[in-house]
Formats: sequence, C-alpha cells, structure tokens
Amino acid sequence: MLFSTRMARVRDSAISKHFQRISAGEFLSVFLKAFIECVPDNPYDQIQSWNNLTAFITGKQSKNGGYWPGENCVLLRVAKALGLEHQHEYLHSDLVLFPKGDPWGNLIVVEHENQIEGFGEEIEKLMCVLAPLKVGITYGNAAKGSTLQATLQRYFRGRHPSIHEAPDTEYLFLLGRKGDAGIWGWKYLSFSIVEGPDATQFNAIGKELVLEGWQ
Repeated sequence: MLFSTRMARVRDSAISKHFQRISAGEFLSVFLKAFIECVPDNPYDQIQSWNNLTAFITGKQSKNGGYWPGENCVLLRVAKALGLEHQHEYLHSDLVLFPKGDPWGNLIVVEHENQIEGFGEEIEKLMCVLAPLKVGITYGNAAKGSTLQATLQRYFRGRHPSIHEAPDTEYLFLLGRKGDAGIWGWKYLSFSIVEGPDATQFNAIGKELVLEGWQ
C-alpha cells in the first residue's frame, strides 16, 4: 500500500508538471514579442500579411485563411516559445495549444475572427470548451472595442452561469487597432471566472508599430 501511494504521488507530480498552466499575462507577453518578430519590415510584405491575416496570425493555411510561412506565423511562434504543441480545428477551435505528446489536456484554446461584428459566436465557442486559458483575437477601433466589451458582459451575465468552469479559468481578449498614418497597436482585456468581465476594460499595451500595409 505504501509503495502504491508513493507511486501515485510521483505520477500525480509528473502529470502536474506536464500540464503546468500558462497565465494570461505570460501568454500576452509572449504574443506581443512573437507579433513584433513576425511582422515584415517592408510595406509590400506587410500588405501581404494583412491580406492573409488569418494565416499570418494563426498559421491556418487554407483558401479562406490564405497562406503565410509557418515559421513566421504569430501563434505558432507563441506555441514554440511556450514549449507547447499545437493543432488547428481540434474540437472545432481555431487553435489549441497543449503539452508535447498526445493532444489531450487543453492548456490554451484560441479563437480568431477578422470581423469583430461576428465575434459573439467566438465568445460562445470559448465558453463551451474547457481549458485553463481561453484567448479571443479580433480587430476594431475604440468604439467597436466598447461594443465588444458590452457583448462580453452580456454573454457572461446571461449565458455563462449555466457553464460550470473551474473558478481560476482565465479569459484573455486581444483587440488589434489601427490608428492614423498606419500606426498599429493592441489592446487587451483579461479576467478570471471569479472576477468576471464587468470590472474590466480594454487597456493599451506594448509598442505601437508603423504598418503601412495594415490599412
């Protein structure tokens, strides 16, 4: 019995280490670094990355997502930096990151949507999948960001109470925003299930870039 108990502790310790969670803050830091590294230097290539935005951000190479070299796709670089594997459309999510090995034990689930007007469906998909960290990425100006924030609050008040998630589950939403003269930056909003989205707002982060091709 004593031997079995020790073996169980060793096993549980190995599993805990294998599935060590990634916080919203850690993901955000790695994402910003990867984005800056992947953005092309010249305006022509920037235009191509914008025209193939889904592939550039998520690495999904398809007719709908376009094409972008895998080593320069933002989220694939994030996965590599975090030491995680990735799979597209696993559980019908845009991207799932998990420990190396079998695709089990979702650590991070990502939904990406070019058009912010359709992002409500992505919020619902995130709520329906269990993972310690859930990330939504979309694009829009400050007014659309405010609308998205209100949508988040409404969904969590009206629909989320029927979903039983671990209280330390984190949500992170990234909003790409274009300013004048091709200035590009990101805003973020994050919260845990205990906190909820009501007391949060989108905050500006990181270094703004001049992306002439991202118009």
